[in-house]
Amino acid sequence: MHVNAQTNSCETAFPLVFSCSQNAQSFITLSSTDSPNVTMPLACPLVDEFQSLPTREYWMKFTAIHPDMYVTLYISGSNQFGLSAPMLEVYSGNCAALEYDTCWYYQGNGSVNIVTRGLTVGQDYYLRILDNNYVDPTDPFGWQLYYNVALCANCSDVNGASVSSTSTQSCDGSAIPLSATALDGVTYQWQLNGENIAGAATNQISATLTGNYSLIVSPNDSVACSSYTTNLSNIHIGTPANISTAGQPALCNGQSTELTAPLASGNTYQWGNPSAISGAIASNYTVSTPGTYTLTLNDGICPASTDEITIGTGTQPTAPLITPQGSLVLCDGSTVLLSAQATAGITYQWTLDGTVISNAITANFTADATGIYCLIAANASGCRDTSNCLPVTNCVGFETLASSDIALYPNPVSQALTIEIPSNHRIESMALLDIQGRVIYVQAYNSPNGKYQVPVSEISNGIYFISIYTTQGKITKRFVKTE
Repeated sequence: MHVNAQTNSCETAFPLVFSCSQNAQSFITLSSTDSPNVTMPLACPLVDEFQSLPTREYWMKFTAIHPDMYVTLYISGSNQFGLSAPMLEVYSGNCAALEYDTCWYYQGNGSVNIVTRGLTVGQDYYLRILDNNYVDPTDPFGWQLYYNVALCANCSDVNGASVSSTSTQSCDGSAIPLSATALDGVTYQWQLNGENIAGAATNQISATLTGNYSLIVSPNDSVACSSYTTNLSNIHIGTPANISTAGQPALCNGQSTELTAPLASGNTYQWGNPSAISGAIASNYTVSTPGTYTLTLNDGICPASTDEITIGTGTQPTAPLITPQGSLVLCDGSTVLLSAQATAGITYQWTLDGTVISNAITANFTADATGIYCLIAANASGCRDTSNCLPVTNCVGFETLASSDIALYPNPVSQALTIEIPSNHRIESMALLDIQGRVIYVQAYNSPNGKYQVPVSEISNGIYFISIYTTQGKITKRFVKTE
C-alpha cells in the first residue's frame, strides 16, 4: 500500500491493523522523487537534525487494544543515498488538538521500535513517521525505501510469567508450594501432566502429587495477548513408609489382620518381622501371627524409609444392639435418637453409609440425615465389632411411593436380585451396603416393566441393605445373600 506523501495528513491518516508480524503489508513506499511536506513542527526532543533538512511526514492512526503497545517501523530499501534516519512520533487527542505523547528515532538496526504505555483501550492515537532521506530530484542518482509498520500489544509481563518453588522434591510427603508472579487482568490455570487441576485458578498452588506442573496465564483481553504456558516444573512428592491396619490392629479371636501402606507408582515394598519376609513385596501384608512388623519403602528418588507396628492378640468385643427411640422416617426436619447400652472399657464410633461421623464416639447418637447408621465397638486390644445397622429414611419418599410399593425378590438371594418398582416411577441410582454400612459396588440392569436386575453372586454371604433413589426420594430395604 503506497501512502502518498503529498496527500497524506492527520485528517487522512492511514488506519493501522493490529499485527505483530514483521511481514505486515508495506504501508509506505517512497523514493528520491517524493517532495518534503512537513505541516507541523518537530515535537520529538531527542534529535534536532530534522529541523534543518528537508523532511517528509506520513500519518497513520490506531485504536488501542491494550494499555501498553509496541509500534515498530521496519526499514528496507535499495540504492540509498543521503541520510536515512526516520523518526516516530505518537500523539493523542484529535487532528484539531493533538497532544504529543512520545517519540523514538532510527539507531541503525533496520527498525525503529517504540513502546507506548498507559494507553486508554478503545481510544484512537496518531502516529507521525518523519523521513529526511532526501535527494534533490535533479540528481541523477535515485533511491527507494520501504516502510512496514507492525502494531502489537506489549505482553511481556504475561509471557514472562514463570513458576518458582522452594524445592522440587519432598521426601516426607508434604506439599510443595508453587507460585508465579501475580498479574492484573489475567486468569490462571494450573496443570498436572498436561491436564487441568480442578479449582487451581490462582497464581499459587500446593503440589501434593508427583508429576510435571505448568501454569497457563490467559490475559482477559485475548485479542491483544494470547495465553502463555510456563515451562514444566518436575515435582516429586515422596511416599514415606506409613503402616496402617485395613482391618483391626490386633489378632482377635485368632483371626488375621491386614497391614497396608501407601500405594504409588514406582514404589518398592519389603515387609519384615523384623528381618525381610520372603515374597512380601506388595503394598499390603496379611498378619496371622502376633509380633513386630516392619516395612521398608523405596520410591526410587528419596532415601528408603521404614515404619513398624506391633500386632498383639485380643478378644473381639460384642457390639451392643442399636435401638431407635422414635421413627426411623424423618419428616419436616425431625431427628431420631439411636441408642445402645454402653460397656466400661469399650470405645464407640458411629458411621453413616460406611463413613466415620466426626466426634460421634458415645453409645448414643441423634440422627438428622438419611442413610445407614452403624456403631463400631472397640476394646483396649484394638479388636472391633460392628452392631446391627439401621436405615434412616426421608418421609418424602413415602408420600407417593411407600416401601411396600417396591418389591425385592428373591430374598434370600444367591445369584441376582430383582427390584420391581411401579411403572409411574423411575430409579435414578442405587447403593449397596453391607451390615457395617460400607458401600459395595453395585451394577444394575434395567429390565422391561419397571424391573431391575442386580447381580450379587460375587458378594459374600450375609445381610445387606440396598438404598434405592427414586424420583420421589430414597427407600432402603434389606436382603440376605446365600449360596
